[in-house]
Amino acid sequence: MPVILKDYSWSQDADWVTIQVPFADNHLRHEELFTSERLLKINKAPYYWEVLLADAIVEEESRCAILENEVVFTLRKKDEGVEWDCLEVRADRGERLHLKETFLSEHQKKLEEKAKQRAIEKDQKKRDEISKQIEREGSERKAVEDLLAESKRKELERMEKEKQTKTVPKKDTPRPKEFKKPVPIRPTKIVEEIPQIRQSATVEVSFTKRNFVTPKRESMEQDERDWIMKQAAAKKATGFVDEDLRPEERNPEWLKQKGDSFFQQGNYLGAISAYSTGIKLTKEYYSLYLNRSAAHFAMENYQRCHIPEFVSRRTSNVARGRGLFYSAESPGPTRGIEQESSSRMSGEERRCPG
Repeated sequence: MPVILKDYSWSQDADWVTIQVPFADNHLRHEELFTSERLLKINKAPYYWEVLLADAIVEEESRCAILENEVVFTLRKKDEGVEWDCLEVRADRGERLHLKETFLSEHQKKLEEKAKQRAIEKDQKKRDEISKQIEREGSERKAVEDLLAESKRKELERMEKEKQTKTVPKKDTPRPKEFKKPVPIRPTKIVEEIPQIRQSATVEVSFTKRNFVTPKRESMEQDERDWIMKQAAAKKATGFVDEDLRPEERNPEWLKQKGDSFFQQGNYLGAISAYSTGIKLTKEYYSLYLNRSAAHFAMENYQRCHIPEFVSRRTSNVARGRGLFYSAESPGPTRGIEQESSSRMSGEERRCPG
């Protein structure tokens, strides 16, 4: 069910109306806001706010500002100089629904008319551009033809003048050409220069740190930011965030006790986070592996119960042949798990029942 917001404040002067809606940590997008001549609406799950205006506004001149802790509407009055008695329409639920449908239908018709007008203007603009292009090409073609005709006329005049002033030269007897002995060309030695040896160097390449394996795209930036915020909120909801730990709390034993406390309270996600943080600090504390598997088992997440790191450390018989068991009195793992892991760390061999 949406949470209906009713807290807002408004003021007016001769030509403008200002509405302030408190909206902490809004992160609103433009598509989550709706404005028309008589209807204002904010729809950001799980919150919902709307106002049916008592008088009409000029939608094209009105503005909406999304601030850090509030949304501010600055509306231009359609009837300038008229003071509004109230902001919202005073009507019962049925009349408000009817008025809302009427305002939405009028807004839809207005949008359709604007779309048709834009299409007509775009078509007319395209036709004008085509006409101008045809005129431009025609003028360029005519200029080229005139230039060619002028060049042709000048060339004909030149040829006519040359023909009139041309004299026939006397023919001279050709003289025999003298034979010259060719001079031999001696080949020259080409000395090839040996290039110098290039010096070796190391090129350092740094990459921007990313939380995702895919390349960064501007179109997916907002979705990635939302995903990171949801993951952070989910971590905080479990009651355990490893980034908030103090230096003295980064101790595997302290993390194990914290995970056991979460397990007994039924907060299995918090327990898994605590055990996993302890495993990152040390790989030899096998109780952390076993208790984390128990938390996965309690959540019926059976595929996660397998412990590949644990199996690879000479303890495959514990992970494969020895089952995890629970006590009917306590909701968490019994002390048998802790005793098994501690005895394994000290080199002792023991079999768990069941």
